[in-house]
Amino acid sequence: MIGIPSAINVNRSNNSYKGSDKMKDDQGLTLIEVIATVAILSIVIVLFLNLSGYTRLAEQKSDRMNEAQQLIENMMNEIRDEFKRNTTQTLDSLTTLLNSKIGQYRALYPQYSFYGQHQRAANQITLPRTCNSPSTSISSLFYIRPNSYILSITACWGN
Repeated sequence: MIGIPSAINVNRSNNSYKGSDKMKDDQGLTLIEVIATVAILSIVIVLFLNLSGYTRLAEQKSDRMNEAQQLIENMMNEIRDEFKRNTTQTLDSLTTLLNSKIGQYRALYPQYSFYGQHQRAANQITLPRTCNSPSTSISSLFYIRPNSYILSITACWGN
């Protein structure tokens, strides 16, 4: 049989608290701990606010670029449709149509600057006009007997 000890000797002298030590533990946070906590929380909040501001700015830039891209795609589609319906498909009629559409779009959307150019499709092609501000471009191929021409439209906007 296994014997059960009749008495368990526990020395409680090491686990006991002095009155003043117990008071220290119950007092809560010190002023330095509170200040450190507030400082850390402030830094986190400021970082979060800066991040959300940056996100909002990036979203606005993206929206502006998407709008500009859609505008020049619409302009290019209108030029293509009208050029197809035109009985005199010449380079001069394409130039006139391009300048007309750019004038219309500049009047409708003054926050953008529109530029157009055409060039004969060859082995070496120059890039469409660029701006000193944000911009987007689109190009399309037009066949005017006996040559092919690349029509490029660029939209620029302020920062």
